[in-house]
Amino acid sequence: LNENDIADFVVKTMETSVLDEASIEKNHVAEVMKNFKMSASALNKYLNCPVKFYYENILKIPEARSAFAGFGNAVHYALEKFFSEIKADPEHKVPHAQQLLRYFEFGMKRNMGSFTAKDYKLNQDYGIKLLGEYYQQYSQEWSKNMVLEYRIPITICEGVPITGAIDKIEIEGRRHHVVDYKTGNPDNAREKLYSPNAKNPYGGEYWRQMVFYKILLEADRTHQWHVEGGTFDFIRKSKKGNDYLRAKIVINPEEVSMVKQLISEVYNKIKTHQFTEGCNKPECRWCNFPKTISA
Repeated sequence: LNENDIADFVVKTMETSVLDEASIEKNHVAEVMKNFKMSASALNKYLNCPVKFYYENILKIPEARSAFAGFGNAVHYALEKFFSEIKADPEHKVPHAQQLLRYFEFGMKRNMGSFTAKDYKLNQDYGIKLLGEYYQQYSQEWSKNMVLEYRIPITICEGVPITGAIDKIEIEGRRHHVVDYKTGNPDNAREKLYSPNAKNPYGGEYWRQMVFYKILLEADRTHQWHVEGGTFDFIRKSKKGNDYLRAKIVINPEEVSMVKQLISEVYNKIKTHQFTEGCNKPECRWCNFPKTISA
């Protein structure tokens, strides 16, 4: 073989390799999509960064457990168990605050793998203080008629399979009100609560989450839910005003139509492998992943 023959062979080999990789990727996405169901978190993740969605939801590259996530899981576990106890009591009595704190301590043990020994102690002490104050603020007004940790494995919206789990649904006659607990800093969450505007035509991710929950519940054929809106209930106080944030979202039909269309559009983009345009934010590990590998 002369040099030209060798060069042609290398180019053809590389082209074949690229084609093979493209074919493998296409087949993998098709396989994932067979069982894929759109959730509020999947919708938000794709809209925030398609590249991040690709690595985490398509390739399913695991991420290390974080103390923040472990703490959030422990708080949600404590609230679910505590409210279940209120619901099960014939007189719907609210137990003493110590019961809520015991559930939290057990929730921390369930998520022990998310913490270093030092982080575990710091987060446990912080959570006990946080939930103790939260109990004092709201224990007299907690709803007695409620559904807890309601999960919808699958239903259909605009031809798209959707799924989700809701922290709490408060029932007032024929009206249903969604409650979602947040353990993050409320001062950093306000932009996520806005409905669509010029800066963010898709609305904030928390706002989209609540509209998604309304769509999900009202598409559920096992119940007749009528959801006017919901509340994001922040467990932490605002540092700016030293008060609690309960952000109520009221949803109108036009907003429902807009999010339904968004669900359909994002689902079709996923099916057609539109993952190349990322958020390009400096802090995005997945947008910067190729740079990290080549460095």
